[in-house]
Amino acid sequence: MIKVLNCITGQHSITLVVLAAVVCAFGCFTALSLLTRARDDKAGTVDWRWLIASSAVAGATIWSTHFVAMLAYQPSLQLGYEMGLTALSIAIAMVMTMVGFTIVIVLKSPMLGGAVFGAAIGSMHFTGMKALQAPAIFAWDPVYAHAALVIGAGAGAVALRIFTRSTGWRAVLHGTTLMCVAIAGLHFTAMSALTLTPDPTVVVSGTMMQPQWLATAVAAVMGMIVVLGLVAAVIDHKLAVRAIDEGNRLRAHVVELEATKRELQATAEN
Repeated sequence: MIKVLNCITGQHSITLVVLAAVVCAFGCFTALSLLTRARDDKAGTVDWRWLIASSAVAGATIWSTHFVAMLAYQPSLQLGYEMGLTALSIAIAMVMTMVGFTIVIVLKSPMLGGAVFGAAIGSMHFTGMKALQAPAIFAWDPVYAHAALVIGAGAGAVALRIFTRSTGWRAVLHGTTLMCVAIAGLHFTAMSALTLTPDPTVVVSGTMMQPQWLATAVAAVMGMIVVLGLVAAVIDHKLAVRAIDEGNRLRAHVVELEATKRELQATAEN
């Protein structure tokens, strides 16, 4: 634990770490808000549009949180990112999250689905780290690396379990908190496993993405999360208004039927 805290405070910009936490929280909240609409328990059906949207947002959140935190990483070396693996990492996050959420919603197995979500975080993280380029030798502490995967899978499983057992805003809020623990816990524990030893003889790829371009890519992905979050909020508002209108119309219809019934009874008595 001390090593993880030292990694965060000693090797990262705290401002960008806080930004990563905000991105993580907002993205997880948006993803779970979308996921609540993916299944109609009364009809027993699945709306795949919401399921795909929630998976895309959750995968993008994992990716954005990771790379904002990587922008915060300050190892006193010139860092870059191999573009192909960087792009592959977000695809892995979205696809594996889709598998996990499908297990939760369709197979109704939240613990297994949450563990798969944790595996999505781990797969994305280590693919993203494989994309990291630096004139240095990379060494990994297997204890911290495996602990990171356990944290991601465990917290992910508990997050989706609690999410499915709760209702309303509590389900989303509690699920969001534990999903953030899964993402941030895995990331910083895994980063504590990494040691970079400067080595000028290491050849860096020529197709390297510079940090400023990575920041642009992260901003674009974050924009997608924000847009989908706003769309979900607008749709939720419209559905809530429609439900209120339908309720009012139903009550008015019931009142009208009761009035008609009383009139018929009065006519029959006369």
